[in-house]
Amino acid sequence: MTENQLVPKTAGVSLIEIYNKRSRIIDEVNEYAPWLKLYREVTYPYLDNLFSRGSLLLDAGGGTGIFARSLSAEGRRIVVVDVNATMLSRVQVSHSNFLRCVQGDITDLSMFRSNSFDGIFCTQMLNLVENRPAAFAEFYRVLRTGGVLFCDIDGVFRWAVVEMISKRLGNAVAIVNGKDDASEIIGSNYYFISAANFKEEIKMAGFKKIQLRGIQHFSPLLHAWGDSESFLKGHHGLDLNLLRQLEQAAESYDLGYDSAGWIQVTALK
Repeated sequence: MTENQLVPKTAGVSLIEIYNKRSRIIDEVNEYAPWLKLYREVTYPYLDNLFSRGSLLLDAGGGTGIFARSLSAEGRRIVVVDVNATMLSRVQVSHSNFLRCVQGDITDLSMFRSNSFDGIFCTQMLNLVENRPAAFAEFYRVLRTGGVLFCDIDGVFRWAVVEMISKRLGNAVAIVNGKDDASEIIGSNYYFISAANFKEEIKMAGFKKIQLRGIQHFSPLLHAWGDSESFLKGHHGLDLNLLRQLEQAAESYDLGYDSAGWIQVTALK
């Protein structure tokens, strides 16, 4: 299948076109935008602890391999799957011998045999997938028995708040109901789900011992004052240590999954 066949268009713009444009700076944005920097600080140690050295992992929808490159440098064997060849080319400049790239759609992993992987991680990707149950079914099929799935999804709450602050009340309601109708977030379709329903979709695919956690209750709301790319031009006077303290306070108050910036899930086959 070609990239154009794999990715539906919204308002004449496909995800491929959007991410081809952004791929040159996506690593910089992830490193510099404060909410993304904190996301990586919290998520990478969790992944590092979750997947043992020497394990064979699938990075589903891995893009430029932001986590895959670091995990492979620590001795995991990783296959990165993404529909976007331009972003995968960024992975291939890595000198790791433990990385392999495959162009494909995470809702159809027929290029892999069943029970192939020790673990799967799918980060910052599932909001782009309309048919999440198909993806979870494929994750379950290609994961070996006893293997671990880690995935996350962008929270409803923070984007509904951002849209209300931006006086796009209709789109805030649409987001609560499951979709960014106005294509305001990334310029194309972006889908949402509650924590409870997210867990249920994973359970329906056959996974067990499903655990949820919510991360980043405050820092993602900075999107109301500037998008990710704008932070490359200046730090906007934001104190990263202050943001860390706010997030630690949120964790201590146990604000719940649905008020988090990201809902993260681990599950076993």
